[in-house]
Amino acid sequence: MMYYDMLDLVNELFLAGAEAISVNEERIVAMTDIKTVGSFILVNRVRTASPYTVKAIGDTKYLESALMIKGGYYDTYKDSYRINIQKGNVTINKYDGEMTLDYVKK
Repeated sequence: MMYYDMLDLVNELFLAGAEAISVNEERIVAMTDIKTVGSFILVNRVRTASPYTVKAIGDTKYLESALMIKGGYYDTYKDSYRINIQKGNVTINKYDGEMTLDYVKK
């Protein structure tokens, strides 16, 4: 999976009203960077590898319908990746990294 495919998923979940999201147990926050380094994806500067587990907390029906809508994430990537959507109780750990700003303009 390319990092921009993961970004598409995270953005689509946030747009669908997700209150919290994690990728392989790394909490996504406003300062999270997701990028590719070699064959890995970095999330919060932590190297993660496939298979990726993405968790989201929010209205289950709305999140699922947003992913499954024609032209949505599932429709776009179903032939490229094995996508399994599961519903249930989800726990997402709080962000425990450092909040830093690399570039700030006054």
